[in-house]
Amino acid sequence: MSTLVTNGKVLGILPVGQYTKITYILLLVSAGVALLSTFLGLVGVPLGLGMLGGVCGMLALLFAVLGIALLANHLTSLDKNHLVYICVLFVAFYLLGFLFVQIGGIIALVLALFFAVIQFALVFTGFNSWSKGRALTAQNIKSEINLAVKRS
Repeated sequence: MSTLVTNGKVLGILPVGQYTKITYILLLVSAGVALLSTFLGLVGVPLGLGMLGGVCGMLALLFAVLGIALLANHLTSLDKNHLVYICVLFVAFYLLGFLFVQIGGIIALVLALFFAVIQFALVFTGFNSWSKGRALTAQNIKSEINLAVKRS
């Protein structure tokens, strides 16, 4: 287990201090691609970037799970808090995606766009909170969303 981190780098590549940031960036790319491709799909322009978004999202989930499971003693409590947040977001919106596939049609695209906006906002809120050194809890998520909106 300790061979995963050598000289402050995970697998000799990713700096431990930037692990959560890299995970958030992957998830932001995934959420951004979902938002853009859903919007363009709604107006009739297929983008074809679903694979990129899916790969980035799965990598973010993999990084988050590995960070929680194998790198816990190398990460701060703030990092662990945000990696759990990333896992919860990913699973919730992945399940919503399955629901929209079952509905199908224009209603599914409109709902998917609505939830893609929410997903991107929640991922950005998490990234903003992490970069400012604040943990996310069920009690402070509304105030963190307001702070993230004010930041952008």
